[in-house]
Amino acid sequence: MVRRAFDIALWAFWPAYAIAAKYVGWSTIRENWEWAAGTTVVAGIVFFVLWEIDKYMDTKGIVGCYKRTKDVTPDDFLITKFNENYLRRKSDDLMEQELDESKYVLLKGIPMIGKTRAVYEMVKRLSKYYLIKIPITGEVKINFKDAGKIRLPLGKKRIVMVFDDLDKYVTKKDLIDFDAVISRLKEKSKDLKVIATCRSGDEYKRFRSAAEELRFCDDLELVEAERLTGEQAERLGRLVGKDVSRIKHDNTPGAIVIDLEKMKKKYLEGRETGYHLVLHSLRLLKDGNIFWAEEDFVKETAKRVFKLDEKTDWFDALQWNLANGFIQRLNGRITAVHDCYVDDEFLEDFERDELEEKLKVVTQIAKDLKYVDSVFELGSSFVDRKEYDAAIDCFSSVIAIRPHTPEAHYNIGLAYSKKSVRMRDPTLAEEWLDLAIVQLREALEARPNYPWAHYILALVYTAKCHYPGAPPTLVDDAIWQFREALRIKPDFYQVHVGLALVYDARGLFDAGIDECNKALRIKPDFAEAHHKLATGLEKKDKTAALRQWKRYLEVAKNDPEHLKLIPEAEQHIRRLEEEQ
Repeated sequence: MVRRAFDIALWAFWPAYAIAAKYVGWSTIRENWEWAAGTTVVAGIVFFVLWEIDKYMDTKGIVGCYKRTKDVTPDDFLITKFNENYLRRKSDDLMEQELDESKYVLLKGIPMIGKTRAVYEMVKRLSKYYLIKIPITGEVKINFKDAGKIRLPLGKKRIVMVFDDLDKYVTKKDLIDFDAVISRLKEKSKDLKVIATCRSGDEYKRFRSAAEELRFCDDLELVEAERLTGEQAERLGRLVGKDVSRIKHDNTPGAIVIDLEKMKKKYLEGRETGYHLVLHSLRLLKDGNIFWAEEDFVKETAKRVFKLDEKTDWFDALQWNLANGFIQRLNGRITAVHDCYVDDEFLEDFERDELEEKLKVVTQIAKDLKYVDSVFELGSSFVDRKEYDAAIDCFSSVIAIRPHTPEAHYNIGLAYSKKSVRMRDPTLAEEWLDLAIVQLREALEARPNYPWAHYILALVYTAKCHYPGAPPTLVDDAIWQFREALRIKPDFYQVHVGLALVYDARGLFDAGIDECNKALRIKPDFAEAHHKLATGLEKKDKTAALRQWKRYLEVAKNDPEHLKLIPEAEQHIRRLEEEQ
């Protein structure tokens, strides 16, 4: 309401000024031109200030956190137990060096190693910059059009953009057009630095699998967060008043400050009253890609999934977890203060049996409470788990409440297309492809410039071409969809491999090779393009094919999806070497 009133006041400013001038009378203004000129200058200054405030409000409304780095506080990074003492490590120096060279940085490390704190300290050192930090705590949606509305007040500025726990952000890739946001900021700022963090292990694997769809992730320079040295650990212990010899800390600053053993004892105490089930509920929601949940959502999860005793007062359980520092609350949503509190190592009694069934109960709870964004996130988690029927049910529920949601239609189409690949019955598989086409067309009707919908639709058309009775124009339709995806997103390297497949099917092997080379110029380590190029070259130049298979072998070792194809590549290499 305030925002709209401000917009009306801004755009009505000059018309109102002109009406006032006419009311005073132009002859009076000519006779008192000095007064009129001064009034106009003042009016211009007022309008300029309003205009700058409008740009600031627009940008903050889109990205959430936008402020000068010197004004940044630990609260902006959700740091609850902040201690003024900070010990720099070699990884801090390396991160600073990479940023000085205008590179984007991904700080990766084990739990409790202090990634968030390290980024906070780095941001504070960038004294002449502005921080942009998209919140992960609530309903955030930034499409390509929204990204185009980002405007920086008072000309171009130096910007540092932070993604703390990048693996959580990439689960929202259907809701936030990260590449469009970063491209817009690069265009509008003097200098753009991007800093992200990610935990090692499953979280990093999740990030890597999703990063294929995000171009900016290719530009991230990996920095491994280092543990403290023994001397640093003792020094930090003294600074925070703790004897590190009595603490199990593994030389990580978080464990020293927090004292996990002490927190584990508190957790075990909570088991006697059932208060620990709040953390169990948050753990299950995390499996569903929900990292901040409404209080009543957590409450219903504890009751309906974990059978929280009716005698246990929910308010007491919530307050106990807040008081003991296990959870934090913000804008009516709660989460674990530290992810380690919802890790399997900490929650040793958390049962993972029938996890998918539990998530389906959580989905019903989200539907009952009409938390549409949570239903969407759960749908995304089901796609990741290859539970396509459950995913389709989630996204269909989103559409029932929010008709013509392009992201939901796209994900239903994606799920149907993946179901068709797993279906052994060709008739059913073709039916799934037809259903995928319907949903993807719905997505494109709602958002014509949706590159991933064009791309998946092109792949579905290509798959349909192999079925008897397929229209002869389907190949041309696939090529058109691929080209539309490239028109909207010129660096869409996956599309080039898709085009190569279509050209090969038509016998246009040289065109297919050219497309693979185009993909590799955009992303040199794209394993799928190396594999397709090696296959294509065998029909034309076996010496070049041998070199390409060896190159594929190098990149496939770093791609989990292609590890299983390494024996095939080795077989090709042996055969080609024997032929030579």
